Amino acid sequence: MHEMSLVEKVVEVVLAEAQRYGARQVTKVKLKVGRLLQVIPETLAFCYEIAVQGTLAEGSQLYLEEVPIEVRCRQCGETFEVENFVFLCPRCAVADVETLAGMELIVETIELALGGEENGNQNCAQCAAGQR
Repeated sequence: MHEMSLVEKVVEVVLAEAQRYGARQVTKVKLKVGRLLQVIPETLAFCYEIAVQGTLAEGSQLYLEEVPIEVRCRQCGETFEVENFVFLCPRCAVADVETLAGMELIVETIELALGGEENGNQNCAQCAAGQR
């Protein structure tokens, strides 16, 4: 189960950002997860619940967005999305490809409850940083 090691890194990033903004709680985390990582969403969510116990992120909601596998054929240059892990170019039938997307593990959004503020939009790190 490699999901736990992935989640440990995610939680490390989330808690560092929470500390950076002086948050009193993490309320929501959105991840982009590449399909090539072969993560089982339910297992990742279960590992997340365990990893955040006793932290500012305990009780936070985890949202996952799967990133499809996108590759480019090194023979003909065709870019295509891989279905069912078949890396065969639909144009020239060659299996020599370069991966463009699908290996990501990105913390896309972290929603925070900042000290004393109770208003929804004022609770996110992007708002606090003036990015929203």
